[in-house]
Amino acid sequence: MKGIKAVCVVLALMLAVSGGCLGVFADNVITGLTIIDLEEPCVGRRPDLTWSTAESGFFTMLQPNENSRWYESADKNGLQAFAGNFEGTNDILPDEPRFEEGFFYIFETSFKAASGYTWDGESIKNMIGCTAEEIYTEVNGDVLTIQLYYGPLTSEETYSVFIENVQEPSVGETIDFSYTINGQCHCEPAAQPGDGFWAKSSDGGVNFEYVQPGETFEYGYCYRFFCEVSPEPGYRFGEGLYTTVNERDARYMTAYGSVIGKYYAAIVYDFGRLGQGGITIRPVDGYDEFFTYYADKPFEAEVEIIGAGDNAVIKWYSCDIFGNHNDGDLIGEGKTVMLPGISSDDMMVFKYVTVIVENPELAGNGGAAIIPSVL
Repeated sequence: MKGIKAVCVVLALMLAVSGGCLGVFADNVITGLTIIDLEEPCVGRRPDLTWSTAESGFFTMLQPNENSRWYESADKNGLQAFAGNFEGTNDILPDEPRFEEGFFYIFETSFKAASGYTWDGESIKNMIGCTAEEIYTEVNGDVLTIQLYYGPLTSEETYSVFIENVQEPSVGETIDFSYTINGQCHCEPAAQPGDGFWAKSSDGGVNFEYVQPGETFEYGYCYRFFCEVSPEPGYRFGEGLYTTVNERDARYMTAYGSVIGKYYAAIVYDFGRLGQGGITIRPVDGYDEFFTYYADKPFEAEVEIIGAGDNAVIKWYSCDIFGNHNDGDLIGEGKTVMLPGISSDDMMVFKYVTVIVENPELAGNGGAAIIPSVL
């Protein structure tokens, strides 16, 4: 049902008369009408009462804010429909309702026949063509009421979210809050105007604080980018959602609902601690985490060094919960090192690994606090 925004009711009678017009009556009995631009139910879309009719002169459309409304089934079985999303108003309710998967919906509207005309409700019902599962018509004097039944609504699954064009942190650069979402993901920004958010931490990644627009990236801080996305109408997130930021593996977490991706997912990427001289340090296998690090088992970890030059010295240190590396506890040197096995209790003390890059040919050094993720 997704993306359907089309003619919901077809003309019941067409007169093939030269110079004639499209007729919907016979002997002053109206046998058909056309509703156009009615937004049919689609999972994730907000109910809309904006629509119109193609004909004029034979009947009048009663005011939508008084006689057109959407009803939602309370129990997902279509037997107990009630005025849920809209109750005769064009205003969106405070909880910003959307069409939900698994529910049944009814669209109801009324028309008043022009003076001298009457309705043939059964003829109109039998000639209607739209995606509604069931159609009901009722004539009460000169008023025709139409009900269109939909549901249960279903949606397609999307299993990946690709966030692109996120600014790579660089000391002294103004922080850019924009980003793009790959169109193949069938996702869109969940927040308005859809800007990403940045946060920074000076303690290696324990405590983060929001970055304000206009700030610049600073040396010695760890930076985190995150944004919220929601599925496009007609889609939902599937189990095992895969997310990337700038083509690197990212994390996601559930937001605004107990079901993964019911409406929103928060995408998170940690860029690590910024160094001087444009040096970038990050794990080869993760997003500033060694996410394959198993408890009580040694793990061979490798980092990617960018911008440090050929004569750089790379040192690994243990790091406490406050983000301070211990110079006396050197784990090893080089791009690859064997990390000792740690338990969940050790994580309270041995929280991070700090990688320091030193190069006498550069004006400054680089450092990054990297988080071992214990399984």
